Amino acid sequence: MFIIKCIYLLLCVYCIGAVLHTRLFNRAGGESTAGRLSLVFGLGAGTLGLGVFYVSLLGGPIDFRTILLFSGVFLPLFMYDMVKKVRKGRSTITKPNGQPRQRIVQAICIAVLVVSMALVLFRALFLPMHLADDRAQWGLKAKIYYHEKTVWAEELFDAQRLIYHNAYPPMVPVLESCVYAALGEVDDATVKVLFVFFYTGVLAALYAAQKRFTTDTKALLLTVCMAMLPVFIQDVHGNPSSGYADVPLAFFYFSAIVALIRWIEKGTDRDVWLAGLLAAFTVFTKKEGLMLWGCSFVVVLPVVLKRAKGKGLFFAAYLVVPVVLLAPWFYYCAQIPVPPWEKEFSLSALRFSRLAGNLFKLPVLLEACGTLFFSTRHHGPFWFLFVLCLLSRPRNVGVFPVGFLSLLILFNTVALLFAAYIFAFPWWTGMVYDFPRLLIITIPLALLCMAYQLYGESRECNA
Repeated sequence: MFIIKCIYLLLCVYCIGAVLHTRLFNRAGGESTAGRLSLVFGLGAGTLGLGVFYVSLLGGPIDFRTILLFSGVFLPLFMYDMVKKVRKGRSTITKPNGQPRQRIVQAICIAVLVVSMALVLFRALFLPMHLADDRAQWGLKAKIYYHEKTVWAEELFDAQRLIYHNAYPPMVPVLESCVYAALGEVDDATVKVLFVFFYTGVLAALYAAQKRFTTDTKALLLTVCMAMLPVFIQDVHGNPSSGYADVPLAFFYFSAIVALIRWIEKGTDRDVWLAGLLAAFTVFTKKEGLMLWGCSFVVVLPVVLKRAKGKGLFFAAYLVVPVVLLAPWFYYCAQIPVPPWEKEFSLSALRFSRLAGNLFKLPVLLEACGTLFFSTRHHGPFWFLFVLCLLSRPRNVGVFPVGFLSLLILFNTVALLFAAYIFAFPWWTGMVYDFPRLLIITIPLALLCMAYQLYGESRECNA
């Protein structure tokens, strides 16, 4: 029975995503098969996580019956859309193309991607959750949701029980609790398969984003570069099989940025609404998501202001949509007691005395930057090659989208370092080890930037 429930859970994610894609965002995000499947998964997983959380917020249980009822809203629409597609004879499969030599290269690239995903899957199933954040943060809350069947569990509101990052965004633990509900038990190994799907989604989204302006072969080559980075294969914390939320965060964030770029390039309104929804999922996945959303808004704002039209739409979609969708969650967070040490993770720490008194942290943070750039242990020579790629066509760095992506990477990196610098919590002491994991969010952006630099055409956007 649990196998049937797990299959239904996957179908539920697909049905929700497919309905939203067909009815709201059709033709948004590109038309390649990889792009559609990646977007469908993101919309389905994000909507399921947000929906189940809000059902529980209103008093409903977190169990498989809730998943059934929630998916029941989308299932009839999905069946109706499928019947329409069958009648029209519409095919959604596109095959790689090219000369025989290119097809050989494509086959090798696909084989490498399959091996990479197989390794991540093996590592996910080989070990249960055993690291810090996956157990004490995501895993613990997921088990509370599953056993207590509510987000209002007493364990989450007892000030004497200091749960690590209790007020953190709950997308990952809610989705994990849905997997537990389908399994009918807590399984710390099988639940990590969820992160393999997010990893596959990032790879598919990166490939699809490049496919808009280059060939299959070139898009596959840079996608393989990401799949071969040590941080995704060898590292304990960065690996998607670890159960950390960095890969789901990278998936939603990258998908939002790609939709934003497409809206600026093509002017399709659906893309900016899609970017707003994916930005909401980003904020709902990890606390850094709020910072990423803010950085992306600041960086893209000058480009938007240069446009002849669409300014009001941008503010409505990219600012208002996340705020409205997440307002109940912000209210919920306000009810959760926060441990004294965790209050340091707030803007109240932004004061001159703190800034001046933390200069002793600079050597550690600079060491983290140096280790990332000059060591091949985590990201290989990736960032060195990225800088060389930017220098190969320096004129493109000042125009869109290369300039936009480069600034976004810079803002995100500086923001992470500044957070480590200002907060008193001793997390900064391990920055040398955590920095490669935290910068996973920038790797797809950097690869897309390199693709535009090598294969695409940067241009001023006044559309």
